Amino acid sequence: MKKYYFPEFSGTKVYFTEADPSSQHFYTTTTMEFDLKIKLWLLFSNYVILSAGHMVRSPITFEWLKSNESVINDLSRDRAILPSIRDNINDIKEFVLKSFEEKAFAMLDETRKRTLLTRGKILSDMFDTAITWSPVGESNLFKKFLQMI
Repeated sequence: MKKYYFPEFSGTKVYFTEADPSSQHFYTTTTMEFDLKIKLWLLFSNYVILSAGHMVRSPITFEWLKSNESVINDLSRDRAILPSIRDNINDIKEFVLKSFEEKAFAMLDETRKRTLLTRGKILSDMFDTAITWSPVGESNLFKKFLQMI
């Protein structure tokens, strides 16, 4: 997977937070609503960014990506839709494996872990490019932003 930091993507970027499974649950988002909203953002922005965690954990998000795989492959190649991963992670599959080391993931049963790992492999194959972030870099950007206001 080719990885680039956000300044290397000129134009409008939308971090599509409606891919988050907790938001989908809270707002009772339907697959049809998800489909409509993400398509609108794809029309109105240069880049739609999806969190690797959201793509892996959300059944709605994952199923939408999987059912539109050929289109997603094209959009990924054109960099219109991008997964967001930490700069020290190589791909979505590695993201899932590293997540298992976290306390919350360690408590998952083996079936759920296999499901998440399968999703990670499928998504890693689906996307050839990712936008990256780093905790330190994002923290510094946020501090600069706060100084401006």
